[in-house]
Amino acid sequence: MATWHACNICYGFDIERALERIERCNGVRRALRLLQVQVIEKSARNGCPGCDLMRRAIAHFAVPSTVYVHIIFAVGMPMRIEGENIDLEIFVGTGEFSPGPCIGCAPCLSQVLTVENVAYLAQNWLRRCMNEHKTCLKYTHPPRWSRLPRRVLDVGSLDGAGELCLVENRNQFGHYIALSYCWGQDHNFTTTTKNLVDRLAQIDLRDLPKTFQDAVAVTRQMGIRYLWIDALCILQDDKEDWEREAADMKNVYGNAILTLSITCSSGVNQGFLGPRTKSLESPVQTSNSEQREEAYVFAWTSPEGQQISISVRCRLSHSAIISDIGDQATHPLLTRGWTFQERLLATRTLHFLREDLIWECKCRYWCECGGVNTDQMWESDMQGSTYNRVMIEPEKANLTAVWQSLVTNYSKRLLTHESDRLPALSGVAHRFGSLDMGLYMAGLWRKNLLWDLAWQTDHTAAQKPLREQSEQSIINTGLKEVTESSWNASQPPWRSPSWSWISTPLPVRWKTDNTRALDTGESMAQILNAECKLVGSDPMGRVASGKLLLRARVASFFPTSLENDHFVVSKRAVFHVDDSIKLIPDFPISQPGITIGQTLYAVQLFSYTKDTECHWMALAVLPVHLEEPTAPAENYDSESSSQILETEEQSEERSEPEARSWLLLGLTAVVKLGNLFGVPHKAVGYFADAKITSNHPPKYLPPSHGFTAEYHETFRRVGFLEGQHLRNYQPSDWFHGVASREISII
Repeated sequence: MATWHACNICYGFDIERALERIERCNGVRRALRLLQVQVIEKSARNGCPGCDLMRRAIAHFAVPSTVYVHIIFAVGMPMRIEGENIDLEIFVGTGEFSPGPCIGCAPCLSQVLTVENVAYLAQNWLRRCMNEHKTCLKYTHPPRWSRLPRRVLDVGSLDGAGELCLVENRNQFGHYIALSYCWGQDHNFTTTTKNLVDRLAQIDLRDLPKTFQDAVAVTRQMGIRYLWIDALCILQDDKEDWEREAADMKNVYGNAILTLSITCSSGVNQGFLGPRTKSLESPVQTSNSEQREEAYVFAWTSPEGQQISISVRCRLSHSAIISDIGDQATHPLLTRGWTFQERLLATRTLHFLREDLIWECKCRYWCECGGVNTDQMWESDMQGSTYNRVMIEPEKANLTAVWQSLVTNYSKRLLTHESDRLPALSGVAHRFGSLDMGLYMAGLWRKNLLWDLAWQTDHTAAQKPLREQSEQSIINTGLKEVTESSWNASQPPWRSPSWSWISTPLPVRWKTDNTRALDTGESMAQILNAECKLVGSDPMGRVASGKLLLRARVASFFPTSLENDHFVVSKRAVFHVDDSIKLIPDFPISQPGITIGQTLYAVQLFSYTKDTECHWMALAVLPVHLEEPTAPAENYDSESSSQILETEEQSEERSEPEARSWLLLGLTAVVKLGNLFGVPHKAVGYFADAKITSNHPPKYLPPSHGFTAEYHETFRRVGFLEGQHLRNYQPSDWFHGVASREISII
């Protein structure tokens, strides 16, 4: 260990000893310093051997002297130097002498991943998990209790004895490994009703795609007899078999002793064993031709004259796996819809990244490079899967908020068939169904259905590019991919139930304020009835239709302009209030199914207070039989209140029509004789739920006028609205004075 006089930059790589001497602090085991690289270089020139070690490590990566970096010290772990476009770790090889406690040991990763390396690590981690993690043992059982799936692949023994073949389960028990992977564009090797007999007899290993071959090799090397692969173990041309097996994913992945997750591969023919490729996430360019993942090793002489081999490399990123907010776009498997639940349902998963292996179970993360321990020590959002924590202690979680978070992440993923949106989440839904969430309603839960209805499309997430090439059956827009069946040229499609997030091909989200609303808000609607018609036998699977009957306050409105990814519903024309209300359409803004000036209806769901403001949220709905949008007024100007109601001069120029009655329900404004916001009117009297006699009906009714009970009975959702107003300033509340009524949404 270091014995030189430590400076206050490197601390002699012994943070405990240095701070006890310099700062009179005891027991400090980690610390953080922020400074420019040139400060380290100056200290090195002044003779500090520790700073000279850091200087040499940084110089290899051509980091400018003016860059600010964090030096992260932690006892027993590699030293980390992190800054703009740089994230390095300095370490010594496993079992080698270290210059100090804060330059810990770490393995140098092999540039070729062999089946022996994988099996060695996987068996060690599996042994530790089964011996140390009581929670994980609750999810898997001894062989006599683990029922095999309906079909599994019998891989034989390590020496190749026994034929590789498919086995149909006849109440058999044992350990098996499950595979999670991307099919990709290439033709897959599948089992159908036509070749099932042949698959049961024998399968030639050479006929399998590379990913399947590698999975068989790992399974054999680990001494496990059975392997489950969806393409082989589900009859791909049998609808009944497919639906039955899709509904059983919670058991298939939950009962597997281990799931191999081929996170790095975008196609079934790429495999995962062999030479490792450079990551797409590299923030650093080295000063030589060495690849990023190869550690730079140099000899450093300690003040005592001892030669020590020091290794430095760009730190490998684990955030996509161990953090709920990590960037997943660089990992092909994490962009696919079906693999979302495969990971959540698995008890133990071995992730194959381009440069590293990561172990994930219900209790811990481990990795090949050892860096995951540092991640979890410093990053508060990298403490494991939220889903795993919730499943272990559901009584401590806000289950509605957790479900909404899961759907938010899931909806960003891609599916070859949009009709799979519910089946691909069925296993997770079954798990949540055991947590007293009520009936499952097309992706929403009956227990808090009103709050679940407040989803909105996330147009920003839809525009985020994904780095995976799409299948040929999908339109590749460079954004979130939408199947051809999802579109037609004139009108965006909608699926019943329109009130569920499955009705849109776009990603969805719930605002973070929903948690506040759920805890402190007031329900402004009552669910009288909710029903869904299933397609198959799985209660968490596909639905043919759905119907929702609400009692709520309903107000009509019209969008006045379009801005970026939303419509603006201006209140200035009616109330002279300087804020505006956003209408987030449920479909891409290029085909929203909504036009400016079109009459829509707002169904208020709930309201809540935040600081000095009152907020409300509502669904934007449209009558189902009015598929063609209402044409906007000629020469319509959203800033001119004179276009809302006819002026006295305009009415005088027209011939006087016969006086007739107009039934207007739920009007919020009370207007006296004379001027209406500066617009002269002859005689207008607007009262809530009042019948008004006038010579001239309004050209455009103001927002919040409601609608007649006999006008429309069935609606579909087309968007989401949120508004706010100052407390005690109800005239700017759309729904003030509007009576509740029944409304049906399909």
